[in-house]
Amino acid sequence: MIRGLPSKSAITHLVSEAVSNLLAHKQRTLLALLGIVIGTASVIAMLSIGHMAQLEAIGMFRAVGVNTLLVNAGQTQLGIGLDPSLITILPERVSGVTLTAPIAIAQAPVANFGPETNIVVAGLPPAGQSLLGLGLGEGRLLTSFDTNNHVAVIGAEVAIKLSTPGRPAVPGQTLRVGKYVYTIVGILKPVTLSFMTALDVNNAVLIPLSLSAGTTGQSGVNAAFIRFDPTLDADDMSRRVTEDLTRQAPENSINVQSPKQLIAAMKKQKAVQSQLLAAIGGISLLVGGIGVMNVMLMSVMERKREIGLRMAIGAAPKDIQGMFLTEAVVLTLTGGVIGIALGLVISFVAASLWAWEFSLALYTLPVGLGLSAFAGIVFGFFPALKASHLNPIEALRAD
Repeated sequence: MIRGLPSKSAITHLVSEAVSNLLAHKQRTLLALLGIVIGTASVIAMLSIGHMAQLEAIGMFRAVGVNTLLVNAGQTQLGIGLDPSLITILPERVSGVTLTAPIAIAQAPVANFGPETNIVVAGLPPAGQSLLGLGLGEGRLLTSFDTNNHVAVIGAEVAIKLSTPGRPAVPGQTLRVGKYVYTIVGILKPVTLSFMTALDVNNAVLIPLSLSAGTTGQSGVNAAFIRFDPTLDADDMSRRVTEDLTRQAPENSINVQSPKQLIAAMKKQKAVQSQLLAAIGGISLLVGGIGVMNVMLMSVMERKREIGLRMAIGAAPKDIQGMFLTEAVVLTLTGGVIGIALGLVISFVAASLWAWEFSLALYTLPVGLGLSAFAGIVFGFFPALKASHLNPIEALRAD
Protein backbone atom coordinates (compact mmCIF):
# COMPACT_ATOMS: atom_id res chain seq x y z
CA MET A 1 0.00 0.00 0.00
CA ILE A 2 1.29 3.49 -0.90
CA ARG A 3 1.91 5.57 2.18
CA GLY A 4 -0.58 8.39 2.60
CA LEU A 5 -3.36 6.64 0.70
CA PRO A 6 -6.30 4.96 2.46
CA SER A 7 -6.37 1.17 2.54
CA LYS A 8 -8.84 -0.88 0.52
CA SER A 9 -10.87 -1.66 3.64
CA ALA A 10 -10.98 2.05 4.56
CA ILE A 11 -12.28 2.94 1.09
CA THR A 12 -14.89 0.18 1.31
CA HIS A 13 -16.00 1.50 4.69
CA LEU A 14 -16.20 5.08 3.35
CA VAL A 15 -18.32 3.99 0.37
CA SER A 16 -20.59 1.83 2.53
CA GLU A 17 -21.12 4.68 4.96
CA ALA A 18 -21.78 7.11 2.10
CA VAL A 19 -24.45 4.80 0.65
CA SER A 20 -26.12 4.47 4.07
CA ASN A 21 -26.18 8.25 4.58
CA LEU A 22 -27.63 8.84 1.10
CA LEU A 23 -30.33 6.19 1.57
CA ALA A 24 -31.33 7.82 4.84
CA HIS A 25 -32.70 10.74 2.79
CA LYS A 26 -34.11 8.97 -0.30
CA GLN A 27 -36.29 11.79 -1.65
CA ARG A 28 -33.53 14.38 -1.42
CA THR A 29 -31.05 11.96 -2.98
CA LEU A 30 -33.39 11.18 -5.89
CA LEU A 31 -33.90 14.87 -6.64
CA ALA A 32 -30.14 15.43 -6.66
CA LEU A 33 -29.67 12.39 -8.91
CA LEU A 34 -32.13 13.68 -11.50
CA GLY A 35 -29.94 16.49 -12.82
CA ILE A 36 -26.88 14.22 -13.08
CA VAL A 37 -28.94 11.54 -14.84
CA ILE A 38 -30.31 14.02 -17.41
CA GLY A 39 -26.92 15.61 -18.01
CA THR A 40 -25.09 12.31 -18.44
CA ALA A 41 -27.88 10.87 -20.62
CA SER A 42 -27.69 13.96 -22.88
CA VAL A 43 -23.94 13.59 -23.34
CA ILE A 44 -24.12 9.82 -23.96
CA ALA A 45 -27.01 10.20 -26.42
CA MET A 46 -25.13 12.98 -28.22
CA LEU A 47 -21.95 10.93 -28.58
CA SER A 48 -23.78 7.73 -29.55
CA ILE A 49 -26.06 9.37 -32.12
CA GLY A 50 -23.10 11.24 -33.60
CA HIS A 51 -21.16 7.96 -33.81
CA MET A 52 -24.06 6.18 -35.55
CA ALA A 53 -24.62 9.12 -37.91
CA GLN A 54 -20.98 8.93 -38.96
CA LEU A 55 -21.24 5.18 -39.60
CA GLU A 56 -24.44 5.70 -41.61
CA ALA A 57 -22.82 8.43 -43.68
CA ILE A 58 -19.85 6.19 -44.45
CA GLY A 59 -22.26 3.41 -45.44
CA MET A 60 -24.22 5.77 -47.69
CA PHE A 61 -21.13 6.95 -49.53
CA ARG A 62 -19.92 3.38 -49.95
CA ALA A 63 -23.31 2.41 -51.40
CA VAL A 64 -23.38 5.29 -53.88
CA GLY A 65 -19.64 5.32 -54.45
CA VAL A 66 -16.94 7.81 -53.54
CA ASN A 67 -16.24 8.16 -57.27
CA THR A 68 -19.71 9.57 -57.97
CA LEU A 69 -20.60 13.20 -58.61
CA LEU A 70 -24.01 14.75 -58.04
CA VAL A 71 -25.12 17.38 -60.55
CA ASN A 72 -27.92 19.83 -59.77
CA ALA A 73 -29.12 21.86 -62.74
CA GLY A 74 -31.43 24.85 -62.48
CA GLN A 75 -33.97 25.78 -65.14
CA THR A 76 -33.50 28.55 -67.69
CA GLN A 77 -35.61 31.70 -67.63
CA LEU A 78 -38.05 29.88 -69.94
CA GLY A 79 -38.40 27.06 -67.40
CA ILE A 80 -36.40 24.54 -69.42
CA GLY A 81 -34.19 22.03 -67.63
CA LEU A 82 -30.83 20.70 -68.75
CA ASP A 83 -30.80 18.76 -72.02
CA PRO A 84 -30.36 15.08 -70.96
CA SER A 85 -28.17 14.39 -74.00
CA LEU A 86 -25.52 16.72 -72.53
CA ILE A 87 -25.24 14.30 -69.61
CA THR A 88 -25.49 11.14 -71.73
CA ILE A 89 -22.57 12.07 -74.01
CA LEU A 90 -20.45 13.50 -71.20
CA PRO A 91 -17.96 10.55 -71.34
CA GLU A 92 -17.09 11.66 -74.89
CA ARG A 93 -16.28 15.21 -73.77
CA VAL A 94 -14.71 14.70 -70.33
CA SER A 95 -12.06 12.02 -70.00
CA GLY A 96 -12.41 9.83 -66.93
CA VAL A 97 -16.23 9.81 -66.87
CA THR A 98 -17.39 6.20 -67.10
CA LEU A 99 -21.16 6.26 -66.46
CA THR A 100 -23.90 8.90 -66.40
CA ALA A 101 -27.55 9.02 -65.37
CA PRO A 102 -29.62 12.15 -66.04
CA ILE A 103 -32.69 12.41 -63.78
CA ALA A 104 -35.84 14.50 -64.19
CA ILE A 105 -37.52 15.11 -60.83
CA ALA A 106 -40.99 16.63 -60.66
CA GLN A 107 -44.26 16.45 -58.74
CA ALA A 108 -47.34 14.93 -60.34
CA PRO A 109 -50.77 13.71 -59.20
CA VAL A 110 -50.70 9.95 -58.66
CA ALA A 111 -53.68 7.71 -57.93
CA ASN A 112 -54.25 3.99 -57.52
CA PHE A 113 -57.63 3.01 -56.08
CA GLY A 114 -58.12 6.10 -53.95
CA PRO A 115 -57.94 9.88 -54.40
CA GLU A 116 -55.05 11.59 -56.17
CA THR A 117 -51.93 12.41 -54.18
CA ASN A 118 -49.09 14.66 -55.29
CA ILE A 119 -46.02 12.44 -55.36
CA VAL A 120 -42.48 12.95 -56.64
CA VAL A 121 -42.05 11.37 -60.08
CA ALA A 122 -38.50 10.72 -61.27
CA GLY A 123 -37.63 9.89 -64.85
CA LEU A 124 -34.30 8.11 -65.09
CA PRO A 125 -32.41 5.60 -67.23
CA PRO A 126 -31.74 2.06 -65.92
CA ALA A 127 -28.18 3.09 -65.01
CA GLY A 128 -29.60 5.58 -62.51
CA GLN A 129 -30.96 2.73 -60.40
CA SER A 130 -27.53 1.15 -59.97
CA LEU A 131 -25.90 4.52 -59.30
CA LEU A 132 -28.47 5.16 -56.55
CA GLY A 133 -27.77 1.72 -55.06
CA LEU A 134 -31.46 0.77 -55.03
CA GLY A 135 -32.59 -2.53 -53.54
CA LEU A 136 -35.59 -4.40 -54.91
CA GLY A 137 -38.35 -5.58 -52.59
CA GLU A 138 -40.77 -7.05 -55.14
CA GLY A 139 -40.93 -7.41 -58.92
CA ARG A 140 -38.18 -5.93 -61.08
CA LEU A 141 -36.37 -2.69 -61.83
CA LEU A 142 -36.59 -0.61 -65.00
CA THR A 143 -34.62 -1.98 -67.97
CA SER A 144 -33.46 -0.70 -71.36
CA PHE A 145 -36.48 -2.44 -72.92
CA ASP A 146 -38.84 -0.11 -71.01
CA THR A 147 -37.89 3.02 -72.97
CA ASN A 148 -41.36 3.42 -74.48
CA ASN A 149 -43.32 1.35 -71.96
CA HIS A 150 -45.55 2.99 -69.35
CA VAL A 151 -44.12 1.04 -66.42
CA ALA A 152 -43.12 2.27 -62.98
CA VAL A 153 -41.10 1.24 -59.95
CA ILE A 154 -42.45 2.70 -56.71
CA GLY A 155 -40.74 3.50 -53.41
CA ALA A 156 -41.56 1.69 -50.17
CA GLU A 157 -43.49 4.65 -48.72
CA VAL A 158 -45.43 5.17 -51.95
CA ALA A 159 -46.50 1.51 -51.85
CA ILE A 160 -47.94 2.11 -48.38
CA LYS A 161 -49.71 5.32 -49.48
CA LEU A 162 -51.26 3.64 -52.51
CA SER A 163 -52.43 0.57 -50.59
CA THR A 164 -56.01 0.29 -49.36
CA PRO A 165 -57.38 -2.10 -46.72
CA GLY A 166 -57.34 -5.60 -48.17
CA ARG A 167 -55.71 -4.40 -51.39
CA PRO A 168 -51.99 -3.65 -51.04
CA ALA A 169 -50.03 -2.15 -53.91
CA VAL A 170 -48.24 -4.99 -55.72
CA PRO A 171 -46.46 -5.45 -59.08
CA GLY A 172 -48.96 -5.88 -61.89
CA GLN A 173 -51.39 -3.24 -60.64
CA THR A 174 -51.90 0.01 -62.50
CA LEU A 175 -51.72 3.57 -61.29
CA ARG A 176 -52.42 6.90 -62.93
CA VAL A 177 -49.52 9.33 -63.11
CA GLY A 178 -50.77 12.66 -64.42
CA LYS A 179 -52.94 11.74 -67.41
CA TYR A 180 -51.19 8.44 -68.12
CA VAL A 181 -51.74 4.92 -66.82
CA TYR A 182 -48.62 3.08 -65.68
CA THR A 183 -48.17 -0.54 -64.65
CA ILE A 184 -46.26 -1.17 -61.43
CA VAL A 185 -43.41 -3.57 -62.20
CA GLY A 186 -41.42 -3.26 -58.97
CA ILE A 187 -41.45 -2.04 -55.38
CA LEU A 188 -38.20 -0.87 -53.80
CA LYS A 189 -36.83 -1.80 -50.41
CA PRO A 190 -36.70 1.07 -47.89
CA VAL A 191 -33.64 3.21 -48.58
CA THR A 192 -31.67 5.24 -46.05
CA LEU A 193 -31.46 8.78 -47.37
CA SER A 194 -28.04 10.05 -48.35
CA PHE A 195 -26.43 13.42 -48.89
CA MET A 196 -25.50 12.05 -52.31
CA THR A 197 -29.10 11.50 -53.41
CA ALA A 198 -31.05 14.41 -54.83
CA LEU A 199 -34.12 12.21 -54.56
CA ASP A 200 -36.09 10.62 -51.73
CA VAL A 201 -36.73 7.31 -53.52
CA ASN A 202 -38.86 6.01 -50.64
CA ASN A 203 -41.49 8.60 -51.58
CA ALA A 204 -41.03 8.56 -55.35
CA VAL A 205 -42.39 6.89 -58.47
CA LEU A 206 -39.64 5.95 -60.95
CA ILE A 207 -40.49 5.94 -64.66
CA PRO A 208 -38.41 5.75 -67.88
CA LEU A 209 -36.66 9.04 -68.59
CA SER A 210 -37.98 9.09 -72.18
CA LEU A 211 -41.57 9.36 -70.87
CA SER A 212 -40.91 11.87 -68.09
CA ALA A 213 -41.44 15.13 -70.01
CA GLY A 214 -44.75 13.97 -71.51
CA THR A 215 -46.01 12.69 -68.16
CA THR A 216 -45.02 15.53 -65.84
CA GLY A 217 -44.83 18.42 -68.32
CA GLN A 218 -41.30 19.27 -67.18
CA SER A 219 -38.83 19.79 -69.98
CA GLY A 220 -35.25 18.62 -69.48
CA VAL A 221 -33.58 17.19 -66.38
CA ASN A 222 -32.66 18.87 -63.11
CA ALA A 223 -30.21 16.35 -61.65
CA ALA A 224 -27.70 13.74 -62.70
CA PHE A 225 -25.27 11.21 -61.31
CA ILE A 226 -21.85 10.85 -62.87
CA ARG A 227 -19.41 8.06 -62.09
CA PHE A 228 -15.74 8.48 -62.89
CA ASP A 229 -12.50 6.51 -62.77
CA PRO A 230 -11.78 5.95 -59.02
CA THR A 231 -8.07 6.60 -59.57
CA LEU A 232 -8.82 10.23 -60.46
CA ASP A 233 -9.17 13.13 -58.02
CA ALA A 234 -12.81 13.86 -57.13
CA ASP A 235 -12.35 17.63 -56.79
CA ASP A 236 -10.58 17.83 -60.15
CA MET A 237 -13.35 15.80 -61.82
CA SER A 238 -15.97 18.03 -60.20
CA ARG A 239 -14.24 21.12 -61.60
CA ARG A 240 -13.90 19.66 -65.11
CA VAL A 241 -17.52 18.50 -65.27
CA THR A 242 -18.73 21.89 -63.99
CA GLU A 243 -16.70 23.72 -66.63
CA ASP A 244 -17.95 21.46 -69.42
CA LEU A 245 -21.66 21.65 -68.52
CA THR A 246 -21.48 25.40 -67.89
CA ARG A 247 -19.93 25.86 -71.32
CA GLN A 248 -22.53 23.61 -72.99
CA ALA A 249 -25.54 25.06 -71.13
CA PRO A 250 -24.70 28.60 -69.93
CA GLU A 251 -28.36 29.41 -69.22
CA ASN A 252 -28.71 26.57 -66.70
CA SER A 253 -27.13 27.12 -63.29
CA ILE A 254 -24.88 24.10 -62.78
CA ASN A 255 -23.76 22.86 -59.38
CA VAL A 256 -21.56 19.76 -59.18
CA GLN A 257 -20.73 18.23 -55.81
CA SER A 258 -18.25 15.50 -54.96
CA PRO A 259 -18.46 13.12 -51.98
CA LYS A 260 -15.51 14.95 -50.41
CA GLN A 261 -17.40 18.26 -50.49
CA LEU A 262 -20.57 16.67 -49.16
CA ILE A 263 -18.69 14.91 -46.36
CA ALA A 264 -17.12 18.24 -45.37
CA ALA A 265 -20.57 19.88 -45.28
CA MET A 266 -21.95 16.96 -43.29
CA LYS A 267 -19.09 17.15 -40.76
CA LYS A 268 -19.65 20.88 -40.35
CA GLN A 269 -23.36 20.33 -39.71
CA LYS A 270 -22.61 17.48 -37.30
CA ALA A 271 -20.11 19.66 -35.41
CA VAL A 272 -22.74 22.36 -34.89
CA GLN A 273 -25.28 19.79 -33.71
CA SER A 274 -22.74 18.18 -31.39
CA GLN A 275 -21.80 21.54 -29.88
CA LEU A 276 -25.46 22.33 -29.29
CA LEU A 277 -26.11 18.96 -27.64
CA ALA A 278 -22.90 19.26 -25.63
CA ALA A 279 -24.04 22.65 -24.36
CA ILE A 280 -27.40 21.18 -23.33
CA GLY A 281 -25.67 18.27 -21.61
CA GLY A 282 -23.20 20.62 -19.92
CA ILE A 283 -25.97 22.87 -18.61
CA SER A 284 -27.85 19.82 -17.31
CA LEU A 285 -24.72 18.57 -15.56
CA LEU A 286 -24.13 22.05 -14.11
CA VAL A 287 -27.69 22.19 -12.76
CA GLY A 288 -27.35 18.64 -11.45
CA GLY A 289 -24.03 19.48 -9.84
CA ILE A 290 -25.52 22.51 -8.09
CA GLY A 291 -28.29 20.23 -6.84
CA VAL A 292 -25.69 17.83 -5.46
CA MET A 293 -23.86 20.70 -3.76
CA ASN A 294 -27.09 21.91 -2.13
CA VAL A 295 -27.89 18.40 -0.88
CA MET A 296 -24.40 18.04 0.57
CA LEU A 297 -24.57 21.47 2.24
CA MET A 298 -27.88 20.52 3.83
CA SER A 299 -26.31 17.26 4.96
CA VAL A 300 -23.43 19.16 6.58
CA MET A 301 -25.85 21.44 8.43
CA GLU A 302 -27.95 18.52 9.67
CA ARG A 303 -24.94 16.45 10.75
CA LYS A 304 -22.95 19.09 12.64
CA ARG A 305 -23.26 17.15 15.88
CA GLU A 306 -22.02 13.96 14.22
CA ILE A 307 -19.09 15.87 12.69
CA GLY A 308 -18.20 17.38 16.10
CA LEU A 309 -18.34 13.94 17.73
CA ARG A 310 -16.08 12.41 15.07
CA MET A 311 -13.56 15.21 15.55
CA ALA A 312 -13.73 14.85 19.33
CA ILE A 313 -12.75 11.17 19.15
CA GLY A 314 -9.81 11.82 16.83
CA ALA A 315 -11.06 12.30 13.26
CA ALA A 316 -8.83 14.70 11.34
CA PRO A 317 -10.25 17.43 9.04
CA LYS A 318 -9.10 15.42 6.01
CA ASP A 319 -11.14 12.42 7.25
CA ILE A 320 -14.29 14.56 7.46
CA GLN A 321 -13.54 16.04 4.07
CA GLY A 322 -13.00 12.58 2.57
CA MET A 323 -16.28 11.33 4.05
CA PHE A 324 -18.42 14.06 2.47
CA LEU A 325 -16.48 14.03 -0.79
CA THR A 326 -17.05 10.27 -1.05
CA GLU A 327 -20.79 10.80 -0.58
CA ALA A 328 -20.85 13.36 -3.39
CA VAL A 329 -18.89 11.10 -5.77
CA VAL A 330 -21.04 8.05 -4.93
CA LEU A 331 -24.14 10.15 -5.59
CA THR A 332 -22.94 11.46 -8.97
CA LEU A 333 -21.47 8.10 -10.06
CA THR A 334 -24.84 6.47 -9.37
CA GLY A 335 -26.49 9.19 -11.45
CA GLY A 336 -23.84 8.64 -14.12
CA VAL A 337 -24.55 4.90 -14.38
CA ILE A 338 -28.30 5.52 -14.66
CA GLY A 339 -27.64 8.35 -17.14
CA ILE A 340 -25.47 6.09 -19.31
CA ALA A 341 -28.23 3.47 -19.42
CA LEU A 342 -30.84 6.13 -20.26
CA GLY A 343 -28.60 7.68 -22.91
CA LEU A 344 -28.13 4.30 -24.60
CA VAL A 345 -31.89 3.70 -24.55
CA ILE A 346 -32.43 7.12 -26.18
CA SER A 347 -29.79 6.27 -28.79
CA PHE A 348 -31.44 2.92 -29.51
CA VAL A 349 -34.86 4.56 -29.93
CA ALA A 350 -33.36 7.23 -32.22
CA ALA A 351 -31.65 4.54 -34.32
CA SER A 352 -34.95 2.66 -34.63
CA LEU A 353 -36.86 5.80 -35.66
CA TRP A 354 -34.27 6.75 -38.28
CA ALA A 355 -33.83 3.14 -39.52
CA TRP A 356 -30.15 3.10 -38.51
CA GLU A 357 -28.19 0.11 -37.31
CA PHE A 358 -27.60 0.56 -33.58
CA SER A 359 -23.91 0.71 -32.76
CA LEU A 360 -22.41 1.22 -29.31
CA ALA A 361 -19.47 3.61 -29.14
CA LEU A 362 -17.46 2.05 -26.31
CA TYR A 363 -15.65 5.29 -25.50
CA THR A 364 -18.94 6.81 -24.31
CA LEU A 365 -18.97 4.59 -21.20
CA PRO A 366 -15.77 5.93 -19.57
CA VAL A 367 -16.68 9.45 -20.73
CA GLY A 368 -20.04 9.24 -18.95
CA LEU A 369 -18.54 7.84 -15.76
CA GLY A 370 -15.65 10.31 -15.87
CA LEU A 371 -17.94 13.31 -16.25
CA SER A 372 -20.20 12.21 -13.41
CA ALA A 373 -17.23 11.53 -11.10
CA PHE A 374 -15.73 14.91 -12.03
CA ALA A 375 -19.05 16.61 -11.20
CA GLY A 376 -19.04 14.88 -7.81
CA ILE A 377 -15.53 16.05 -7.00
CA VAL A 378 -16.10 19.63 -8.18
CA PHE A 379 -19.50 20.18 -6.59
CA GLY A 380 -18.80 18.09 -3.51
CA PHE A 381 -15.53 19.81 -2.67
CA PHE A 382 -16.99 22.98 -1.12
CA PRO A 383 -19.46 21.19 1.22
CA ALA A 384 -16.70 18.73 2.21
CA LEU A 385 -14.30 21.61 2.88
CA LYS A 386 -16.92 23.43 4.93
CA ALA A 387 -17.55 20.29 7.02
CA SER A 388 -13.83 19.80 7.67
CA HIS A 389 -13.47 23.42 8.92
CA LEU A 390 -16.22 23.20 11.53
CA ASN A 391 -15.23 23.98 15.11
CA PRO A 392 -15.67 20.70 17.07
CA ILE A 393 -16.93 22.45 20.23
CA GLU A 394 -19.53 24.52 18.33
CA ALA A 395 -20.51 21.47 16.29
CA LEU A 396 -21.17 19.42 19.45
CA ARG A 397 -23.43 22.17 20.74
CA ALA A 398 -25.57 22.10 17.56
CA ASP A 399 -29.11 20.80 17.86
